[in-house]
Amino acid sequence: MWRHDDQAATLRRWFRREPPAMHSLYAAGRDWARMTERFMARLVTVSGRALLADEATASVTLPEARGVGRPADLLLVLQTQSPRQRFDLTLRQGWGYLNLKAAAVALPLLDETQRERLFAAFEHHARRYDVVVLFGGGASVADASWWLTSTPRHWLLAEVSGSGWRAALERARELVHLGVDRITLLADGADLREAARFLAHLQRAIVRQTSLPVWQAAPLALLDTFWPAEGVAA
Repeated sequence: MWRHDDQAATLRRWFRREPPAMHSLYAAGRDWARMTERFMARLVTVSGRALLADEATASVTLPEARGVGRPADLLLVLQTQSPRQRFDLTLRQGWGYLNLKAAAVALPLLDETQRERLFAAFEHHARRYDVVVLFGGGASVADASWWLTSTPRHWLLAEVSGSGWRAALERARELVHLGVDRITLLADGADLREAARFLAHLQRAIVRQTSLPVWQAAPLALLDTFWPAEGVAA
């Protein structure tokens, strides 16, 4: 069996070889599912082909939150004869979706052969895209997999609301414990000025209460003004 450090190091090395550019996204707020969809819709306009790989270890998956059944999980590749079977879905919004929930939970329990096969299947899917976003779901990421924590760029997307504020601080605390060294902070709100004020206060609160550096902060509506995020939260 691989040790935790071996697995994390392997993923970190692979995730720094581009393309695709690898990112992690953490959503904070009551309306996290629609907010995540808005993030992906904006992302595809500036990045090209984008995949959301959803591990959601502590919440329902994104499709379930939107009232749709959970798609087939990448873990099923271990039960198939073809290592190149496709599990990603192309959504009408123009981005791809891959369910990793069961795979993320099972990852520490697999033997080396199973783990290598699962990683190979994930890489086979990821190479079809320009950007891959590993998604932590709409709740705690304290039990996040090595997939989520090993990317070079980490985005914390907060709803402009009281629930978004509280959840963002909790996610920031969890990310510190997971070893994430800095984040890019985004706020999703209808009014740009309100979102900017919210961000300024939230950024100070995160740094003061968690000591997690915020590399850059902006309203989600302005994502295209600082993408590509080379060097951001790397």
